Amino acid sequence: MVKNSTRRAGDGRPPNRQAGFTFIGLLFMVALAGIAIAGTGILWHMEGRREKEVELLFIGEEYRNAIGNYHDKSPGEAKLYPEKL
Repeated sequence: MVKNSTRRAGDGRPPNRQAGFTFIGLLFMVALAGIAIAGTGILWHMEGRREKEVELLFIGEEYRNAIGNYHDKSPGEAKLYPEKL
């Protein structure tokens, strides 16, 4: 009698170990993908903060120019700064 070489669940033999390596490889790939996505998110967040900082610096410079122009063009000999912004 010739034995069938296919393995069935519950036949008492150890499972095929190659399936375990595939599973571990898949877990490793998922972990790497997660790390890559997290890194990308951090970079996007930093880029957004940089853009906001550039905009804030531009607005501050515009305020400085406006106050300087007000001071330079105020009438009379005594140059004044605005009382309120």
